[in-house]
Amino acid sequence: MIAREVELDLSRELSDTRLGPGEAAELVYHRKVEAPAARLRLRVVVFPDAFYTAFFEALLRQGAGRGEGQIREALAASRRSGFTVFSQELALE
Repeated sequence: MIAREVELDLSRELSDTRLGPGEAAELVYHRKVEAPAARLRLRVVVFPDAFYTAFFEALLRQGAGRGEGQIREALAASRRSGFTVFSQELALE
């Protein structure tokens, strides 16, 4: 996961693995294929509202009061914000 993680109250940063302009990352994946497979599907999905999703979930767990309906709507919207930026299928040899 590439992300900046902060406490929900923004009091401190937990980690930051984001890439800066011009930077690149190479992800290496090693796993034994447990069943016969001919292809491998790769996909990179971006969740731009991940912080807000966690924030709204926390608010609802704590009791959102009269604003619960709006928070549930915002939560649903944040969950729909993900999008795929890369997708590829490779033949396994």
